[in-house]
Amino acid sequence: MSAGLIGDDGDDALTVREVLVALRDNWVLSLSAILVCIAGAVAIAWLLRPVYRSEVVLAPVSEESTDATLAGIAGQLGGLATLAGIAPPGADNSAIAVATLKSDILAEEFIRNRNLLPTLFADDWDAQQKRWTIEDPDDVPTLNDAIERFDTKVREVFEDKETGLVTLSIEWVDREQAADWANTLVALANARLRRQSIEEAQRSIEYLKRELGKTEVVELRSAIDRLTETEIKRIMLAEVREEFAFKIIDPARAADSDDYVRPNWPMMLAAGALMGAAVAFLLAVWRRNRRPG
Repeated sequence: MSAGLIGDDGDDALTVREVLVALRDNWVLSLSAILVCIAGAVAIAWLLRPVYRSEVVLAPVSEESTDATLAGIAGQLGGLATLAGIAPPGADNSAIAVATLKSDILAEEFIRNRNLLPTLFADDWDAQQKRWTIEDPDDVPTLNDAIERFDTKVREVFEDKETGLVTLSIEWVDREQAADWANTLVALANARLRRQSIEEAQRSIEYLKRELGKTEVVELRSAIDRLTETEIKRIMLAEVREEFAFKIIDPARAADSDDYVRPNWPMMLAAGALMGAAVAFLLAVWRRNRRPG
């Protein structure tokens, strides 16, 4: 029993051989369908605005020396270091840094700082009148909409588990902006994490000072003093280190004008050809089923 497609009546099976014969007999129509679909794909690709990609390669900064110091003191202080809000030795700072780079809060800060809501939804924004072109106020893009679009359409973060390197990728219609956004996002993540580290260290120092006034035990006072000194060094290091959480290995650069990632011409042409072949197949089946007998 040969495999086939069911024709107009339930018992009329259209075999692969009959399809090929139908395509051969109607080769002009089939070729025309393929060429029209390819031309349509070319037209769509031509009308689409090119999207460019810029990437910045990063290495998460390690704090092994500080962690080693904290590890030695933590044993003497017991749970006091935890109560002071000091991260335990071996805490995965790189994971926190990468999570920050991917976070909505960083995207929100970036969008607010650059006032990117009209830029991300440029089709709905009248740049001359400085207003939205959308009539229904409920459909006007919000900050949450901008964050979602930025996270799904613009920003992507890749982690190489073998090398530990992190790549931040920005895809945008303006190649200069794409490179600028990538580098700025890294600087913003470093600044946010630096600020958080300083604030945490300052709170820890304040707590440790209060605990120091409550004890007369020499060993404990000595351990608290050393831990306080470590936190002061952490603040000093954060204030002078610009690349606080991420060291830039390869900064983002603007792509060449012809080096865009979308539209993908080979893929568009292939899709057009496949669509044309499908249309040609359906036309061949239709014409075969219309033949009498």
